[in-house]
Amino acid sequence: MSERCSSVVALTVLLTLSLGCDVTTPTTTTEVRVGTLDGTDGMVAIARSGTRLRVYTCGGASTVTTHTGWTDVTLAGDAFTGSGSSGLSVQGTWSADAATGTLTVAGGGKVSFTARAPSAGTPMGLYVGPEAPCRTGLIVGGMPGSLAAVGAWCDGAGVIGQVVPILPIAEVAQGVAVRRTVDPATVQSLVQRLTL
Repeated sequence: MSERCSSVVALTVLLTLSLGCDVTTPTTTTEVRVGTLDGTDGMVAIARSGTRLRVYTCGGASTVTTHTGWTDVTLAGDAFTGSGSSGLSVQGTWSADAATGTLTVAGGGKVSFTARAPSAGTPMGLYVGPEAPCRTGLIVGGMPGSLAAVGAWCDGAGVIGQVVPILPIAEVAQGVAVRRTVDPATVQSLVQRLTL
């Protein structure tokens, strides 16, 4: 590099630092809230990046076909509302410590929820798998030392099945190990933390 170019680069760096400009590459983070669908065996997880939200509700054994789906919504102030897959719709509010709202299932039934930030250092959160044509989801919530999880997958024919974490639930660099029954076999795979 010529002496003149070196001087220009050095002057640019010096001016940037002296003016307090941030020269780091901006990054986006995904905030997550997890909770239960009141009065059901289902759970809810909401991932947020800026004003973009991805809501995943997942029914347990008795509600997997009626309470499971993904909804992408935009946060307007602290409120969100939207419709997603399987005739589900969601509305609610986001705050610094929780997301609260209502899930409306096909047929009009309503279920309330409160979802809170997961405990740091635990596998609590929202996970997704790459299986096509549907998105596999897993929600890990509960309390440290007493984790609960629900998950679901679907196939191209509209068959929905449960995803079960391999116990004990533990997150490794590659994700959380799960199994799903694809008649007549049980398939094991990894799901990754959802990032927006």
